[in-house]
Amino acid sequence: MENSENFTLNPENLTYKISSKKMDSKIKSFAELYFYYYVEDIENGAGKGIEKFRKYILNEEMTNNHSKQMYWLENKLNRLMNVYGKLDGINNFEFTDLFENNSKKIHDESDTWISFIYDENGDLKTYELIYQLRLAFAELYNQYGIKNDKKIKLKDLKYKISSKKMDSKIKSFAELYFYYYVEDKNATKGGNGSKEFKKNVLDDEIRNKGLKWLEDSFFRLAENYQINEEKENTLKLNYDGWLEFTTNYEGDNAPYVKYGLIYELRLAFAELYNQHCS
Repeated sequence: MENSENFTLNPENLTYKISSKKMDSKIKSFAELYFYYYVEDIENGAGKGIEKFRKYILNEEMTNNHSKQMYWLENKLNRLMNVYGKLDGINNFEFTDLFENNSKKIHDESDTWISFIYDENGDLKTYELIYQLRLAFAELYNQYGIKNDKKIKLKDLKYKISSKKMDSKIKSFAELYFYYYVEDKNATKGGNGSKEFKKNVLDDEIRNKGLKWLEDSFFRLAENYQINEEKENTLKLNYDGWLEFTTNYEGDNAPYVKYGLIYELRLAFAELYNQHCS
């Protein structure tokens, strides 16, 4: 049903919601509506179900190169507009014509697409936008279909970091990622064993891919797990958790901070690998 003036969708009827408080409201709105369209809406949308969403959206479309991701985003924004029309009230996000005014390269509050991908200085923010969207989809996927055995208690993980001075969120990330990559054969691209961990993570990706590896690895944990503990300074696997994880005590999340974080993770992973092999 496209371009139907009679079809209305109350945003309150969307069952699955993003919990992150710091994520851009327009990204939340797009993610929640597209998830509903792709997974649930059999009558008006794609209605393809959760497993196809995981396979084709989380682990194909959203992990392609950047130019393909932006083409995908443009296409899906248009698709939602065609199916649902203008939607007022979903976090003030209205789906409008993508190329209105020739997609002028300036910030313009009257044009949602422009304000969606450009900041107030007229600079593209698409890389950050795509990463927020990946984490949003991972959270929605978790809410919809995660199995009970994926609700992880960090204290129950076998291999632990001994350092007293390492930040608790870095410890938690390292311990959970080690479990994911080495042991969990039921996780997406997980359960590869310690030899592959040393070869691909310790000796290659964490050093050579740096920030890209960190983003992809946080996304994989967000896709596969929910953390049961609810206490201060616990790792959270959503966009708020990503910001907390990559920001230091002085509130700085510049690249040099992330590279310091990556070095701490290298040390943590080396300790976990040695524990596993001893």
